[in-house]
Amino acid sequence: MPPNLGLQGPLRRVIRAVLKLLSDPALQPHRATLIGGLAVSILVKPRYTADVDFLITDFNEDILNRLIEVAPRYRFGFRVENPLDFARRHFVVLLLHLPTGIAVDIALGFTPFEKGIADRAFQVEMGQLALRVATPQDLLTMKLVSQRPIDIIDIRQIMLQHPDIDLKQVLYWVHEFAQAMEAPEVYQRALQILEQSSAEQTEGGV
Repeated sequence: MPPNLGLQGPLRRVIRAVLKLLSDPALQPHRATLIGGLAVSILVKPRYTADVDFLITDFNEDILNRLIEVAPRYRFGFRVENPLDFARRHFVVLLLHLPTGIAVDIALGFTPFEKGIADRAFQVEMGQLALRVATPQDLLTMKLVSQRPIDIIDIRQIMLQHPDIDLKQVLYWVHEFAQAMEAPEVYQRALQILEQSSAEQTEGGV
């Protein structure tokens, strides 16, 4: 299924600004991949999303420092008082695109799974915009770890539109995250979500 390329308005403007920021020569080298609800909207089914999420990998401490330094030049503010300290502790840079007021999360990926997301991502062309987007399988994995109500909806849509996803591989990574988080209930809940989603598709004649 071709990606949905109907992205319009403020979100397109924010993505353009993020790509300009992350293309700054001072921030090279790294790899940036679109994840989160906007990626689901592009690849699976359009839905409302209030923010933009990117994952960057292959970065180092110097690049993180420079990201905090140069972001204001591209009209980004910060959503926490000490963004560098927050990023070091939580592995995410919390930005605010000042012209639109849209929140942007730049996740800092360093695990094998997150580096794999960048390896497997593919390029999507949206008019004059070109960005790398996480695969539906990787989006499914991340959402089975997060398990928010909106994630459950996205999980069902991803499974409906992409029935050939390797669920064994997905569950391997969910299990790895659950162990790292010392939260075995995350894995058990993921199994339940997948079972329920599969049952709903069967009942619906999918």
